[in-house]
Amino acid sequence: MATTHDWTGGNDITGGVAQKHLSNETVVYTTYIDASAITMAASDVFQIFKVVAGFTPTRFVVNVATAEGGGATLDIGDGSSTARYETDANLNSEATTGTMDAYFVYTTADTIDIIPNAELDTAKFSVTMFGGYTDLS
Repeated sequence: MATTHDWTGGNDITGGVAQKHLSNETVVYTTYIDASAITMAASDVFQIFKVVAGFTPTRFVVNVATAEGGGATLDIGDGSSTARYETDANLNSEATTGTMDAYFVYTTADTIDIIPNAELDTAKFSVTMFGGYTDLS
């Protein structure tokens, strides 16, 4: 059975900056992951960002600084759809990949999650989320 890990620590957009932005402004959140410091089991859910109602992610970028090798990929999704934004982001080479047109307006609070499709114990990478906030009231 998969384990869920809450890594949202400093990546909480439920207050402050994100809620003060209008829908035509872009905000950017990045988290860095060092799988050599903590092994990431296949199919475990790693919550990396919290989102609030009205937040709309528009793009995700995965930047691999140290490749995992083999067939290592990960999905980017949320509590409702584990691969809503990205399926099989490649962690096998040092490169940058991104999704375009990843628009989804959250009507309730949720988390942005990454799910490794194979065990990760070497990769060092960042996940960057671009988006905006719209007042739904």
